[in-house]
Amino acid sequence: MTKKKDTIKWEHGHGGYSLKAHGVTPLTLAMMSLAKEDTEFTDDQMRSFAKISVDYLAGVMGFADRVAAKNVIDTSPAYEVHDYAEITQQYLYKYVSESSAKYYSKGSFQVGSIGYFQKMENEKARDELEGLAFIATKMGNRIANLAITMGSNYYVFCGTDQENDSLSDYHLKNFGSVLLKIDLVPFVEKVAKRLGAKSYKVMKVKYSNAKMIKTELPTQMTPESFSNLSSIDMQSYLGHLIRDCTAPCLFTKPGWFKDEIETRIVFEMPYDVNQSIPKRFEHTGLSKHIQFINYK
Repeated sequence: MTKKKDTIKWEHGHGGYSLKAHGVTPLTLAMMSLAKEDTEFTDDQMRSFAKISVDYLAGVMGFADRVAAKNVIDTSPAYEVHDYAEITQQYLYKYVSESSAKYYSKGSFQVGSIGYFQKMENEKARDELEGLAFIATKMGNRIANLAITMGSNYYVFCGTDQENDSLSDYHLKNFGSVLLKIDLVPFVEKVAKRLGAKSYKVMKVKYSNAKMIKTELPTQMTPESFSNLSSIDMQSYLGHLIRDCTAPCLFTKPGWFKDEIETRIVFEMPYDVNQSIPKRFEHTGLSKHIQFINYK
């Protein structure tokens, strides 16, 4: 019996065209354009493009009322792929409520998904733009601009690398009064094993209203190949996006979340995860890697 080959296909949905490959959805393409030859964009122009695009997508997807007032053009830079690097630190800190701390202390944990954070009930933590980024790729003498969402096959665990002498007023108000001091390496390795993750990354989140990422490929893209999602050049470009731009999509948030000073862990799964509810699991061995501060 011959093994059935994995298929690569596109599916149209509410958020755009989703690429289906090898059992996962590595990216969803919401918008794309190809600039004229020898056109250059300043960072200010790129930020303006991103703002217009976010306003448009927010209107189409039904959350314009929440984003419009906050989506102002800021002075954050257009990041590049090499700006995203994994960090090594001993502890991760997480602020939670008393009730959540109780579950953690008994070995009950949860991780979220991109879709879950986009629609979660807690409006202060909800980020409708979670996983979305604007990618500007220089290819020969043209620049391709794409709005894409990535991360359908990732679980996310959020925290911060900040340990304050006193509990942060912002975190107290928005997340809870109990501070979890997590011994990062043994904790994340056990979680990854429990989830069956293919890999994981730990990075500091970057903040930018534009969520603009610059990349470059040694490819000369033509309008014909760019408009054909199955063309060889476009397939090469999609491979580049999946390889190099997943981290920027997962570790960049709008500037209005900057007070979170977030460090997050993402776990790559071999399948698309549930986007509606968090993944809950039991692991009593994790609690020994956590110090509970201000827990009564």
